[in-house]
Formats: sequence, C-alpha cells, structure tokens
Amino acid sequence: MNNIAYRLKIFGNVQGVGYRNWLRKRALEAAITGWVRNCADYTVEALIEGKKDAINKVIEDCANGPKFAKVTRIEKRKVEPKGFREFTIKR
Repeated sequence: MNNIAYRLKIFGNVQGVGYRNWLRKRALEAAITGWVRNCADYTVEALIEGKKDAINKVIEDCANGPKFAKVTRIEKRKVEPKGFREFTIKR
C-alpha cells in the first residue's frame, strides 16, 4: 500500500469559491482518498491520503485552488493513513 497522509488547513479566500468541489475533482484525478470540509473560521480543512508523488502534487495545486480562490497559506501535518476508499466532501 505505501500510502502517506496529510491533514491540510487552507487559509485565504477559500469558502464560497468552489474550493471543496475543486479539491474533490483534483483528488479523484490523482487517485487520492480522504475528505474536505469548510471550517467555522473560514478556512478549508482536508485529509488527503495516497501515493507520495500524487499527494505532493495535490498539495502544490492546493496553493492555487480554483479560479476565484486566493490561498494565503497552507498548514500541513503528516498523519497516519486511515485507509479511506473514496474522497468525500463533509458538510
């Protein structure tokens, strides 16, 4: 399996711009599993899990996000993989 996982906290103008749907689509394209959700502090939080190269590329892409997003910072913390089977948007 050899998957790695990161918990991401994405700051900036990232709510109300389609960030969660964009990240889900991007994760599916990269064969990454996990979840994404909006937080009360207007950030977006995600747990992404997959192959190292795919994870690194998605984290790099998260710095830009969808067209109307303006990401100012990403905090990332390596965590243990949970064995997710899909990528979901949490409400």
